[in-house]
Amino acid sequence: MHGCSFFFFLILMTGFLSFAVWGLFLVRGGSYLFTRNLTVSNVLNVVCMSSTMLLLFTYNIQSVF
Repeated sequence: MHGCSFFFFLILMTGFLSFAVWGLFLVRGGSYLFTRNLTVSNVLNVVCMSSTMLLLFTYNIQSVF
């Protein structure tokens, strides 16, 4: 039981970390996009990175439940 709760805590922390990194990148990427011109490569880069982080976060949540 103790090992299971530790595993749950580990997955929860991993999900929280990935969510924090995703949010930080979204804020930085958003300000970067607003200060620069909206080029296609910038938009694709932000979308790719944020969707990857979101997929990691949802996978962590699914493995918890």
